[in-house]
Amino acid sequence: MTEISPLGALSGLFLGLAVLVYSWRRVSLALVLASLGAGVGGGFYEWQALAGVGVLGLLILACWRGHAWAPWMLGGMALVCALHLWPGFHNPSLWGPALMMPGALPYELRLPMDKALAGLALLTCMPRRACLPDFWRRVLPVLCLTPALVLALAVALGFTQWAPGWRPHALVFLGVNLLYTCAAEEAFFRGWMQEGLHQALRRKPWGSGVAVGLPAVVFGLAHGGGGGVYALLAGCAGLGYGIAYARTRRIMAPVLVHFALNAVHFMGFVYPAVVPAP
Repeated sequence: MTEISPLGALSGLFLGLAVLVYSWRRVSLALVLASLGAGVGGGFYEWQALAGVGVLGLLILACWRGHAWAPWMLGGMALVCALHLWPGFHNPSLWGPALMMPGALPYELRLPMDKALAGLALLTCMPRRACLPDFWRRVLPVLCLTPALVLALAVALGFTQWAPGWRPHALVFLGVNLLYTCAAEEAFFRGWMQEGLHQALRRKPWGSGVAVGLPAVVFGLAHGGGGGVYALLAGCAGLGYGIAYARTRRIMAPVLVHFALNAVHFMGFVYPAVVPAP
């Protein structure tokens, strides 16, 4: 495990907690401010990064005030941050690059502060909806089938192999993956893109299919850096996440399905992938 300063560790912890309690806006804001303060001391943020956070904050306020252009601008800014294109962020490495197990590709676990802040901004602007009394009845089939089908396809395509066991720093990986990866990616692809398509196309007979399918395709393409098979698997997973959101219209549903797939992959299979045959 890579050593980071105590202030850096506090910054990462505060930001993760801010994502976890995003619906409590004042508490989440206080945690973000604490993360920024500790992060400056820990070397995570330069002034350009703080300026970017300020832009996110202004766009959040514009969304809350109902400006029609604001969600589009916020989505674009969130994408820039999530792709690590905004300068001034120093996302620390927590692990690697190193082998998780023999026969696996090297893996590096980073703490993407910019991506988490972007996801948090989108989560904060999502419409608040009441809890569904039948939430688990709607989600449970997708929660079980998506990891099973996607990982079965991954094994069939030679992307990974069954290899269950406890992994080094598993709790750190799972926490970072849930709060920094799954929440941020689902906030963009389902909470922003799919919800926007749903609103725009809800009167079309084919609107629901496009609202689920198009973000899944873009999600797969966004993972194309890992190769064609990885992009295909990500696109198939994106369909599961999209169905979970469509069945509930609650962002917690695709986040849970996404996290379940990643957790089962991490704990039960070669992670992140097997070394390709020569």
